[in-house]
Amino acid sequence: MLRKLLIFIIAIVMPFLLVVSSIRILANDWFIYSEYGNPSFPPDAYGFTTDQRTPLALTGLHSVLPDSAGIVLLEQARLPDGSPAFNEREIKHMTDVRVLIGEVYPMQLIGLSLLVILAILFKNFSRLRDVVPLGLRWGALLTLTLLAALIAYVLLNFDAFFLSFHRLFFEGDSFMFKLSDTLIRLYPLQFWSDAAITIGLMTAAMAAIALLISVLWMRRLNAKRTSEVTLVMPEGE
Repeated sequence: MLRKLLIFIIAIVMPFLLVVSSIRILANDWFIYSEYGNPSFPPDAYGFTTDQRTPLALTGLHSVLPDSAGIVLLEQARLPDGSPAFNEREIKHMTDVRVLIGEVYPMQLIGLSLLVILAILFKNFSRLRDVVPLGLRWGALLTLTLLAALIAYVLLNFDAFFLSFHRLFFEGDSFMFKLSDTLIRLYPLQFWSDAAITIGLMTAAMAAIALLISVLWMRRLNAKRTSEVTLVMPEGE
């Protein structure tokens, strides 16, 4: 019973661990530069040049990451005319984003650490040594299944997905902004569409790697189990 429960728990948390791992990779300067360097990325309708847009977009990103100076970066940011770059509503939303990231990042690290600890602890227990690889296998398959369903939904209606996502994690309509607000000018819909696609692809790749690891791991355990059975058999049988 304990074995099945542990496998189930690992499988259930795997999608979360893989998605947050992908977000950690994406939430860095390289993605901002990649988006703004893409010829098809929409220009700012209200006059920001790429040189003006890039540092503000980087400031927005850095403000929500746990190891940064925080929301004060937004409060200090200025537009080319010297006025505040972000209004109170935008700052409030980014504060909520920072709080959310500050909660999920540690949870992901704890989850990954527990997997490593369980793998080490169960190594010498014949009944439990396959718990982690089987959990990885089912978790990877669950992740790929959920991704397939989610991708179909996103392709059919990204706007609905984007709205549902924000309503799930943020209260009220704090994420609703005017087209003239700085956050929308820095991160238009295509930015989030590209981010969702990139996170999905990275998560799928990680799930495939986890599935491969689980298969190789189980083969090694099965070979070890066979050798152990052979060793305990009486000679001549």
